Amino acid sequence: LVEAQKQLDSDSITTDGCVNAANVVSHQEMILPCLYVSMSPLIVGILVGPQALAAMLVGSIASGFLLGSTLSNTGSALTHASKYTKLGSTSVGSTVGCVMNGAVGTALATLIKLMAIVSLTVSPLMGAWTEWGQWYFGFIPFGVCVVGTVVVAVSFWMNVEEPTPTAATEEA
Repeated sequence: LVEAQKQLDSDSITTDGCVNAANVVSHQEMILPCLYVSMSPLIVGILVGPQALAAMLVGSIASGFLLGSTLSNTGSALTHASKYTKLGSTSVGSTVGCVMNGAVGTALATLIKLMAIVSLTVSPLMGAWTEWGQWYFGFIPFGVCVVGTVVVAVSFWMNVEEPTPTAATEEA
């Protein structure tokens, strides 16, 4: 973001610079969701037990399917409504609709697959455990999530400098 702000200040904005800035920020914003999705089966499976892990997977599949279907239908409706009206003010409907229709379903499918793969990977570890036998090991992935959240908050969110106004924005 600092490099993007320097590019804006120097009035030499390039497409590559904008794409690089968007990529860096989007990758930084995806750290915590990936951490939570990969650690939540470990936390639930180890802390509560295999039955709770199975229930969590069923719930994530059901809610992911319903959310994906709803967002896909809403995205299609927004896209078709903007094509039907043919007005300039409906470009938002087309822009938002395409993203809702295409990207959200893929992201939810990836989320469900990742949770299922992590669960299947650690399920042999929990197979021989008695109920509530080693529950305290569930605090290890929970601690990893807490530490990861703090690290991301300190590194990315608290170090963001406020953009300084440029001459062009001051004139407007």
